[in-house]
Amino acid sequence: MCDTLRTASTLNDLTLKFSADYSASVKLAKLIAALAENQSLKKFSVDLTRCEDSPTESMISTLCMAISRHPEMSSLTILAPALGEDSSEAIIDLIRISRLQELRLGDSTCTAPQLCASKLLKALEENFHLMILAIPRIGGLTFPDFMSFVLKNPRMECVSLLLLGHIAVDDLNTMAKMPRRRAPFVWEVGWGVDDCSKQSACQKLKREQRLKKRLE
Repeated sequence: MCDTLRTASTLNDLTLKFSADYSASVKLAKLIAALAENQSLKKFSVDLTRCEDSPTESMISTLCMAISRHPEMSSLTILAPALGEDSSEAIIDLIRISRLQELRLGDSTCTAPQLCASKLLKALEENFHLMILAIPRIGGLTFPDFMSFVLKNPRMECVSLLLLGHIAVDDLNTMAKMPRRRAPFVWEVGWGVDDCSKQSACQKLKREQRLKKRLE
């Protein structure tokens, strides 16, 4: 597989899922080294959710460095049980400098206690390529702050804030008052958001839209 990844000129999409054995980090390290020599891959997804006992933290950091230097990569998905301090910093640097159009981090169970909200938002503001973004909810990152970035960014086509849970009424009111954008976008809502919040958000946005039309 490493030889294929290193030399293939027509490989565009690769998805890997690692088991929880002791050699997972060694295998991933070899694949990352091969990835650094690949010139064709555009979409890469790696599933490390079963590697809780493996030292994958440094491997995620190395992977982010390799992706940031890849000439063709446009889509990256990293599924991991948690993001630590090193991998979080590497991901923020990746967002800041990469040409990725799609970035998905974690899933509905991923935690990212070390991911700094202010650094993340600053990196997102400096990025001029991302169109699809899915990140885990982290401490200090409020729903209005996240939506404010999305609504002000005309490039965003699809967004998801994982582990959102219940959306407070005040947050919905704040979001409803934000300027609407001309370009539509898809807000992916996972099972972590309760039905009451989903219904309230839809009603609030519809009400604001009707009001806007009457004013016009």
